[in-house]
Amino acid sequence: MRSPNPSHKNPSIAATFMQGLRESPRLFFAPLVAAVRWLGRVEARVSRTLPPAFRKPITARPAFPWHGMQDREQAVWAAVYASFWDDPTEGIRRADLSVNGLRLASRDESVGSPELEIGGNSAFLSYEEFRAWYPIALKLATPPAKYRKPTEDACHAAYDRYERSQSDFY
Repeated sequence: MRSPNPSHKNPSIAATFMQGLRESPRLFFAPLVAAVRWLGRVEARVSRTLPPAFRKPITARPAFPWHGMQDREQAVWAAVYASFWDDPTEGIRRADLSVNGLRLASRDESVGSPELEIGGNSAFLSYEEFRAWYPIALKLATPPAKYRKPTEDACHAAYDRYERSQSDFY
């Protein structure tokens, strides 16, 4: 390729490009034309064949209603379902299994005892307020056959756990 101006020893990139374009346009445009032709063939192949998901009706229904799921469960359900784009029935089944597994493995749903649960909610109770609240909360959290009214020592021990649990959540 010759330089547009013989007095310049190092021509600019733009001048070199334009000179090459004038001398051999096929060299510069051939890759672009090939890419456009290839994309046209791919588009034609895709538009002629529908994925299996559109060929058969969806007969399955999700086991969990969407509005009954938490945000995290909705995200998991949607991600698993989307990964089975070619078989929606299997996607629904696997998504339901994933949400069920998430619910079984979830540890933040139930902390275990009422004093730890309220400690995580950043509520501050004095000992007198706690002593009035604790037997009622324990009665609600415990099955009726296992419930025993807490003694004063049990209330003191639960209040100590409550105070310690407040620092665990910050």
